[in-house]
Amino acid sequence: MLITQNVNLPDDLLNAQIENNLVIFVGAGVSKGPPSNLPGFQALADAINAGMLEQAEEEPIDRFLGRLEKNGAPVRQRIKKIIGNPESKPTDLHKFILSIFQNESDIRIVTTNFDRHLTTVIDEQDFSSLNTFYAPALPLGRDFSGLIYLHGSIDKRLEDLVTTDSGTELSAVTGADGKATIAIPEGSAEAEDRSFASDGCPGGDDGVRTAG
Repeated sequence: MLITQNVNLPDDLLNAQIENNLVIFVGAGVSKGPPSNLPGFQALADAINAGMLEQAEEEPIDRFLGRLEKNGAPVRQRIKKIIGNPESKPTDLHKFILSIFQNESDIRIVTTNFDRHLTTVIDEQDFSSLNTFYAPALPLGRDFSGLIYLHGSIDKRLEDLVTTDSGTELSAVTGADGKATIAIPEGSAEAEDRSFASDGCPGGDDGVRTAG
């Protein structure tokens, strides 16, 4: 279904919406455009690094951030300063994502982003009963309704941000199989094992994915 010249919603997504089986996964690309203007994950890592170390070829970003942290870089503090830029505002895409759902109770969004733009839009639309979850306190899938900050948020404890390859903090949001301890609602593509496999790259998705 063509919504605008540049936005075409697949029939599967529309059917999942109608059947209340839609889950939207939101990555860093959603917050790149104006007036948000936040960096993607690689650009964020470069800004945190500020020339301190050289990133090895094909070195995963979370591993690179782990090296930076081990070398004394205040990774989380720099993330909060960069992502918390007061001039950054929600984009039309943030608003559109929420508008896809028919009712407040139908909203199921999982984001790897650290920024507050989705919660800002939620507050503006007065979704007072919407649940918001922040890592490491993630919901069971059979109860999942609302917004999940899979890797934490700059509005919460900085030590809870999933930013590096540290096994200790990753274990807070993933199991031994590397899958996040959240579940996808019945009827979605991942419902059989009720889990969403993290790509191991916090904030690394550059757009929107859906399960339905």
